Amino acid sequence: MALVWASFIIMLLIMLMSTSGIERALTIGQGADMARLSSRVTVWKATCDMIADHPVFGVGPGGFALAFSQYQPPGFNARFFQAHNDYLHVVSELG
Repeated sequence: MALVWASFIIMLLIMLMSTSGIERALTIGQGADMARLSSRVTVWKATCDMIADHPVFGVGPGGFALAFSQYQPPGFNARFFQAHNDYLHVVSELG
Protein backbone atom coordinates (compact mmCIF):
# COMPACT_ATOMS: atom_id res chain seq x y z
CA MET A 1 0.00 0.00 0.00
CA ALA A 2 2.87 2.35 0.80
CA LEU A 3 4.34 1.69 -2.64
CA VAL A 4 1.04 2.67 -4.31
CA TRP A 5 0.89 5.93 -2.36
CA ALA A 6 4.52 6.73 -3.08
CA SER A 7 3.94 6.11 -6.80
CA PHE A 8 0.87 8.32 -6.72
CA ILE A 9 2.75 11.17 -5.03
CA ILE A 10 5.68 10.90 -7.46
CA MET A 11 3.35 10.98 -10.47
CA LEU A 12 1.50 13.96 -9.01
CA LEU A 13 4.76 15.85 -8.51
CA ILE A 14 5.87 15.09 -12.08
CA MET A 15 2.58 16.40 -13.46
CA LEU A 16 2.74 19.55 -11.36
CA MET A 17 6.35 20.23 -12.33
CA SER A 18 5.68 19.96 -16.06
CA THR A 19 5.51 23.17 -18.07
CA SER A 20 1.78 22.91 -18.69
CA GLY A 21 1.15 22.31 -15.01
CA ILE A 22 3.10 25.41 -14.06
CA GLU A 23 1.32 27.50 -16.71
CA ARG A 24 -2.05 26.33 -15.40
CA ALA A 25 -1.09 27.26 -11.86
CA LEU A 26 0.07 30.71 -12.99
CA THR A 27 -3.15 31.40 -14.88
CA ILE A 28 -5.51 30.51 -12.01
CA GLY A 29 -5.73 34.15 -10.98
CA GLN A 30 -6.76 35.39 -14.41
CA GLY A 31 -9.97 33.36 -14.42
CA ALA A 32 -12.01 36.39 -13.42
CA ASP A 33 -10.49 38.51 -16.22
CA MET A 34 -11.04 35.86 -18.87
CA ALA A 35 -14.55 34.94 -17.75
CA ARG A 36 -16.14 37.68 -19.83
CA LEU A 37 -16.40 37.50 -23.60
CA SER A 38 -15.42 41.16 -23.87
CA SER A 39 -12.08 40.34 -22.21
CA ARG A 40 -11.41 37.60 -24.72
CA VAL A 41 -12.28 39.85 -27.64
CA THR A 42 -9.84 42.45 -26.32
CA VAL A 43 -7.08 39.83 -26.15
CA TRP A 44 -7.97 38.62 -29.65
CA LYS A 45 -7.65 42.18 -31.01
CA ALA A 46 -4.24 42.56 -29.39
CA THR A 47 -3.23 39.19 -30.87
CA CYS A 48 -4.30 40.44 -34.32
CA ASP A 49 -2.03 43.46 -33.82
CA MET A 50 0.82 41.10 -32.99
CA ILE A 51 0.08 39.06 -36.13
CA ALA A 52 0.09 42.24 -38.23
CA ASP A 53 3.57 43.09 -36.94
CA HIS A 54 4.92 39.56 -37.57
CA PRO A 55 2.93 38.24 -40.56
CA VAL A 56 5.43 35.90 -42.23
CA PHE A 57 7.23 33.98 -39.51
CA GLY A 58 5.20 34.89 -36.45
CA VAL A 59 6.90 35.27 -33.08
CA GLY A 60 8.24 31.72 -33.08
CA PRO A 61 6.94 28.49 -31.60
CA GLY A 62 6.26 28.91 -27.91
CA GLY A 63 6.96 32.64 -28.07
CA PHE A 64 3.44 33.92 -27.57
CA ALA A 65 3.69 34.64 -23.84
CA LEU A 66 6.86 36.66 -24.19
CA ALA A 67 5.78 38.58 -27.29
CA PHE A 68 2.25 39.28 -26.05
CA SER A 69 3.56 41.29 -23.11
CA GLN A 70 4.30 44.09 -25.61
CA TYR A 71 0.75 44.01 -26.98
CA GLN A 72 -1.15 43.45 -23.75
CA PRO A 73 -3.97 45.96 -23.43
CA PRO A 74 -3.88 48.43 -20.52
CA GLY A 75 -5.95 47.36 -17.56
CA PHE A 76 -5.13 43.64 -17.83
CA ASN A 77 -2.86 42.66 -14.97
CA ALA A 78 -2.87 38.94 -15.75
CA ARG A 79 -0.13 37.42 -17.87
CA PHE A 80 -1.41 35.66 -20.96
CA PHE A 81 0.28 32.44 -22.05
CA GLN A 82 -2.16 31.83 -24.91
CA ALA A 83 -4.52 33.74 -27.16
CA HIS A 84 -7.58 31.77 -25.98
CA ASN A 85 -8.30 31.11 -29.65
CA ASP A 86 -6.46 28.24 -31.31
CA TYR A 87 -6.38 29.77 -34.79
CA LEU A 88 -5.04 33.13 -33.64
CA HIS A 89 -2.52 31.44 -31.37
CA VAL A 90 -1.08 29.25 -34.15
CA VAL A 91 -0.91 32.11 -36.64
CA SER A 92 0.70 34.43 -34.10
CA GLU A 93 3.44 31.90 -33.39
CA LEU A 94 4.04 30.44 -36.84
CA GLY A 95 2.99 33.20 -39.23
